Amino acid sequence: MLMQLCDYAVALNHQLKGEISELGCEIIGRMKVEKVAISSRNQTIHLSQDEISSLPTNLDSIWEAIRITEEAVMENQKRLLEHVAELKKMQTLGQQVSERIENLEKSSWQSQKMFQAVAERQDKSDGQLNAVKQIILDWSEPKLPMVQTTEQHQSMEVNASASGIGAYHTDTANLMEFVVIGHTISLNYRS
Repeated sequence: MLMQLCDYAVALNHQLKGEISELGCEIIGRMKVEKVAISSRNQTIHLSQDEISSLPTNLDSIWEAIRITEEAVMENQKRLLEHVAELKKMQTLGQQVSERIENLEKSSWQSQKMFQAVAERQDKSDGQLNAVKQIILDWSEPKLPMVQTTEQHQSMEVNASASGIGAYHTDTANLMEFVVIGHTISLNYRS
């Protein structure tokens, strides 16, 4: 589009120059014809000296008008080229804005993906935490009387030598400790 405008301005400039030249030639031709007509009629019509001397002045005025018109055409062409340059700058800026919008969209999409991944990990962690809480709650239910009073614990220690299982047996001690911790967590969780 910009190149078309530039080509149009150049064509218009050439056209105007051609028309101005034709007009100038036509005027000069008419003046010659009039001069010939005047000289042929000179015998019958007497022109005043002022009219004859004004003809070159009129021609100079016409040439001045042609020069001013050519300058105006050149100025218009210069302005058109400036507008073309401004349009190119605007196109460049538009392209840069489009690229930045595209980059922002990509960044937004990546951020959304990261947020979804974090949310999925959080949901998974919450699910695992809820599963652990449920296990602890299930173990601390009264259905499984694993928490024993101090007297029962002491009686187990007394009978430990006979049965081989007691509070000091490693597996039993760990299980008892886990149940007590689970029961404490369960009580804290319920409150």
